[in-house]
Amino acid sequence: MTQLRARLTSALGSHYTIERELGGGGMSRIFRARDETLGRDVVIKVLAPELAEGLSAERFEREARLAARLQHPHVVPVIAAGIAGGLPYYTMPFIDGESLRARLTSGVPLGLPVAVKVLADVARALDYAHRQGVVHRDIKPENVLLSDGIAVVTDFGIAKALRAAKTQAPGGTLTQIGTSLGTPAYMAPEQAAGDVVDARVDLYAWGVMAYEVLAGAHPFAGKTTAQQLIAAQIAERPAPLASRAPGVPAPLAELVMRCLEKEPAARVSDASMLVVALESPQLRDVPGAAPRDAPRDAPHGAQTSRPAPLRWMQRHRASTAASIVGVIAAAGMLLGWHRLAPLLYRHGAPPAATAARTSASAPAAITTVAVLPFVNTGGNAQDEYFSDGMTDELAHALSRLPSLRVAGRTSSYAFKGKEVPAQQIGRTLNVGGIVEGTVRRAGDRLRITAQLTSAADGLVVWSDTYESRATDVFQVQDQFTREIVSALEPALRGRTAATAADVSRGTTDPAAYDLYMKGRYFWAKRTPTGLTRAIGYFKQAIARDPGFARAHAGLAMAYVVLPYYMALNADSVLALADSSATRALALDSTLADAHLALCTQNMGEGHFAEAERQCRAALAIVPNDPTAPQWHSENLAWLGQLPEAVAEAKRASALDPLSGVISGGVAEMLYLSRDFPSAIVAAHHTIALDSSFTPAYTTLSLAQLFVGRADSAVLAAEAAFRRDSTMPGVRGALVLAYAGAGRWSDAERVRAVIQRDRERRAPREGHAISFDQLAALTAFGISANDRAAMIRRIDWADMRTITFSACDPLFDQLKTDPAFAVAARKLGMGVCAGTAPWPIRPRI
Repeated sequence: MTQLRARLTSALGSHYTIERELGGGGMSRIFRARDETLGRDVVIKVLAPELAEGLSAERFEREARLAARLQHPHVVPVIAAGIAGGLPYYTMPFIDGESLRARLTSGVPLGLPVAVKVLADVARALDYAHRQGVVHRDIKPENVLLSDGIAVVTDFGIAKALRAAKTQAPGGTLTQIGTSLGTPAYMAPEQAAGDVVDARVDLYAWGVMAYEVLAGAHPFAGKTTAQQLIAAQIAERPAPLASRAPGVPAPLAELVMRCLEKEPAARVSDASMLVVALESPQLRDVPGAAPRDAPRDAPHGAQTSRPAPLRWMQRHRASTAASIVGVIAAAGMLLGWHRLAPLLYRHGAPPAATAARTSASAPAAITTVAVLPFVNTGGNAQDEYFSDGMTDELAHALSRLPSLRVAGRTSSYAFKGKEVPAQQIGRTLNVGGIVEGTVRRAGDRLRITAQLTSAADGLVVWSDTYESRATDVFQVQDQFTREIVSALEPALRGRTAATAADVSRGTTDPAAYDLYMKGRYFWAKRTPTGLTRAIGYFKQAIARDPGFARAHAGLAMAYVVLPYYMALNADSVLALADSSATRALALDSTLADAHLALCTQNMGEGHFAEAERQCRAALAIVPNDPTAPQWHSENLAWLGQLPEAVAEAKRASALDPLSGVISGGVAEMLYLSRDFPSAIVAAHHTIALDSSFTPAYTTLSLAQLFVGRADSAVLAAEAAFRRDSTMPGVRGALVLAYAGAGRWSDAERVRAVIQRDRERRAPREGHAISFDQLAALTAFGISANDRAAMIRRIDWADMRTITFSACDPLFDQLKTDPAFAVAARKLGMGVCAGTAPWPIRPRI
């Protein structure tokens, strides 16, 4: 018997006899059981442990009872709900049949008539539930059961019950980012982004499911991770269903695509419209299609179908004026002339560097922009670094304007290669303007197009096209940077267009600059291979122009992050970073990257006061660059200034909301602040953004441990170990989790591995203690006689450790020893107030 099944059996007592586990995954595990009181078969669903955080059992049961009132032929009702052994559970009737997912994966074609019938049944269930004020939030094939020729939907009301119960905990709500219930493959864009949602998220999920049923493949097939799926839901437009499933009637294909609109207002207004459409003569006459129900209320709020707002992404130019006129005429009939003006601007710019600037009427103030990756239209994939480099240079120039906020690179690059309405991008990144364009290099010719679009209404504020020789890249950059800043000038409080364009590049050698852009391109990948290649390109740029300050700064940035990604001697790498950054500042004292590199380098060497000075110098130069507050946050934590560290981490996340690395920093700062429930929320959000980011799992594990959920801590620590068992901090988190769960033999096994690794490192690194060994010592207890000796050995300055500062709750049991405060003060570190209860019971 599994541990969970035994725990559930003990908690439920004699009322239920658990027969076997049916499966599950994601939010729940599912068991078939016998309700001994009523003598019937039921299904018991046990929700994931993290959903129990701060849950009010009484409120959960009360809300679930309200959900049980849903009585409809296509809705599986909730029978009972509660919390057993600390785990939320609910029971539903056992349905003798199979899930729609099982049918889709069986290899037996569903057939159009049956597909229409199933989709209509689900639409009827949604229509009924929405009219009762219940939103499902997790419509997917797994939650649709097929039995006796009809489809029924399970799990109605559970999201609402959890959300209502969660709000009883101080500051807790399941509507926060990172905890919105649902499955990434079927999440509406607003749900994936953590926005407030309504019944239209179910209509979007229905559209995804319908597409999958009718086309035989998910609309975003090929996306495998949660991050990829969330990004696709927000940013990608799927291929038209008609192109994937030509046998599907046109009205049905159009209906499905309309449900998949990114903007909620562009979808069908409610589920009743789905029902009416599926009962239309075109679909009703399909042999075996869904029959009409008895007369029902007329649909309300019907609206005319229309395509989503278009966003320009120029890839090809019409060869003749006649073809453009034809496109415009067709677009006018489809969209209406009041929506055509932006298209006229987008396609009408002359192909010369002196093209006239186009503009709508006086633009509304734009004080925040996102610079989307410029599209490489030259057909040569090797030029991708060049288009990305042009993007980064423009963003870099604009970011130096103190009255203008530029969205972070990670978030902006999430939209690379995707066509998304400007309003959707603006809402996701919280910006007022979108800058985008194309870059084409052919031989010695360079062609750049750029435009500024208002995120408020999707109208083009400015657009232009430039052509020159490829060797004139500096001149072209200056020209279009000035043009864009001029378009923003009404919102820039009198700043001149020359401010951004006149930023010194530090070189007049185009070849050196080209190598520098390649270095930045590979640095941004943040992989061992990418960083190694970046270092090579930066060195080549410096070899061509030893006075190229930005290349020296780029080299310093590559060195300073390298120990996080490769097993290297941190001391030697930090020395290289110091040398490169110092040289860069000697050439140009205004380089923020050089100050940031020195900030992290000094943190790594334990010089926290100097690190603070360098971080603040970078912030003064680029106050809205997300990397600056992110790295500053880490140093503030070392200094013991946790409220400020949390604030800086959150500010960095607001500047770059789709960055998993930055979101992970928020989770880490909340953990250090002993706000463990919020740290859990932030860690889950990080994992949703980037499931490969190992530190998020270690933070999640430690936070779960300190709230008393050792089983959940073990799951998170084991997930981190599977992803990267060699990363510092991973084994430490694992031994702590095992000890917290009372699994001492497993803890002992991991401790032995840590000790063997320690013995291999000792000859090279002396007697300093690592985070992993500290975790092992604290897990197994520390005697008073050992404390002072251990404190003297702590490797405070090992930058390769994870969450290793005097503020770490793991140190709380050491604070009573005066040697701890003395050691921290000697190194310039702050000792944080507050003591978290020690989560591990002594070994018996």
